[in-house]
Amino acid sequence: MNILDVWLHDHLSQSLILIAILLSGSLTGYYAHNQDQKLCGRGYLRYLVGAIFSGIGALFIADA
Repeated sequence: MNILDVWLHDHLSQSLILIAILLSGSLTGYYAHNQDQKLCGRGYLRYLVGAIFSGIGALFIADA
């Protein structure tokens, strides 16, 4: 078996990947919230992109 397959099918690794994805989405949202006035509304787009990637990561891990 490939080491990557073993790593991706380990539940602890899946949990760590999910936490990392959700944390990156949260940090993106936090950055967008702080920079909202400078970006003139584009901060919401960054938050949306972070949320979409978090959702995709959660679906990928739940499906695996």
